[in-house]
Amino acid sequence: MHADLNADNCLPLPESLLKAVGGARRFDIVEDNGRLVLIPLNGARTGEDMSPADQVRAELEERGITEADLEEAVRWARRGR
Repeated sequence: MHADLNADNCLPLPESLLKAVGGARRFDIVEDNGRLVLIPLNGARTGEDMSPADQVRAELEERGITEADLEEAVRWARRGR
């Protein structure tokens, strides 16, 4: 299978491949020895079916940021008051 970059510098992905990764709509992209590797983020629940708050929660989870991390960050930010 192959895909060509379009004029908008976008790479369309075949539907069959998207279905194979659970319908993911967002991906991490990494370079590995001259190859681009797409890593699905959080399965199918990363797009339009999520509220903005759920999208933020999913992004924090994907980055490994815990509730304790957030509490610590708030304490740090407020310490100078």
